[in-house]
Amino acid sequence: MKAEKLPSGNWRVRVTVGMKDGKPVRRSITAKTRQEAMRMAALYEGPDTALEMSLAEACREYLDTRGKELSPSTVRGYMGTLRTCVEADPIGSVKIAKIKSPQLQAWISRIHGRAKTKRNHLGFVVTVLKYYIEGASFRVRIADEMQEELHVPTMDEVNRVLSICDDETRRAALLGIFGMRRGEICALAAEDLDRKNCLIRISKSVAKTDAGEWILKTPKTRSSVRWIEVTPAVMAMLPEDGPVVSVSPDQITNRFARAVRKAGVEHFRFHDLRAFFASVSVSSVVNASERTVQDIGGWATNNVLKRHYERS
Repeated sequence: MKAEKLPSGNWRVRVTVGMKDGKPVRRSITAKTRQEAMRMAALYEGPDTALEMSLAEACREYLDTRGKELSPSTVRGYMGTLRTCVEADPIGSVKIAKIKSPQLQAWISRIHGRAKTKRNHLGFVVTVLKYYIEGASFRVRIADEMQEELHVPTMDEVNRVLSICDDETRRAALLGIFGMRRGEICALAAEDLDRKNCLIRISKSVAKTDAGEWILKTPKTRSSVRWIEVTPAVMAMLPEDGPVVSVSPDQITNRFARAVRKAGVEHFRFHDLRAFFASVSVSSVVNASERTVQDIGGWATNNVLKRHYERS
C-alpha cells in the first residue's frame, strides 16, 4: 500500500476490497495523518489480521503509530501501563478480538493502586481497543474510594518552610504560591517576565519523556497559557537573564520535601502550594472569584478547581 498526500493536507490510500466481473474493486481511504490512513487501509484490506494481535502487541503498535501526536508525559504514562499492567499480566497475550468487558473487569481488579490510577490504566487500554475494533464498547466498573485528605498548609507553615529553602527552591516555591506548576516554573526564562507590570507569561512547560529526559513542550490545554501577576518583591527575586530556576521538577520536589521535614510542620507537597493559592484566593481575605482563581491557576474547569484544591 502507498499513501499519498492530498492538496487538502489529508492522506489517501487506495485498497483492493474485492473483485467484480473479473476486475478488482478499489476503494479510497482518507484520513488526517498518514499513519491513520495506513491503519484504516490495513484494517479494511484484512481486518482479521489486525484482530489477531495480542493486547500487548496492539498497545505497542498504537504507541509506535500515535506516540508523536501525544505529549511526552502521556506517552510515559502509557508505556508504564503497557510494561507493568499489560505485558506483566495474562491479559497481555489475549487477542484483542476476544477481549470483552468481563476480561477487562477481571484485569482491572487484579491491578493494585488507587482508583484514579486504575482509571488511567483502563483508559489507555480501552483507547487502544477502540482504535483497532470499530464500534467497540466496554462496561467496566472501578469502585470509588475515600479520597486521601491532603493537608493544605497554613501561612505560618509555608513561611517556616520558605525560611529553610535554598534560594532556588525558595524562588520556585514563591511562584508555586501564585498558582504555577513545577513544570511551568522550570520552563520559565527571563524573557517571560514583564518586570514593569510584575507579570509572568506562562506558555510552556517541562515534561519527562519515557526515556527519562526533560524536554520543553507546549501546554495540553489553552487554559494553561496565561499571565500571572506577582508582587514586586517576588519579581525582584527573579534573575534578569537566563532560566528562572536551573533545576528539574523532580529536584524541586525533593528539595522542597526535605525543607518541609526540616521545618517540622505537617507534611505537604510542593504541588499543594497550588491548593494553598486557591484556598487563600477564595477566602474572605482576598475574596477573588472562582473564575479568576481558575484562570490564574490554569485549571481547565471549575469542577477540577473545586474537587482538588478547595480543601481548606
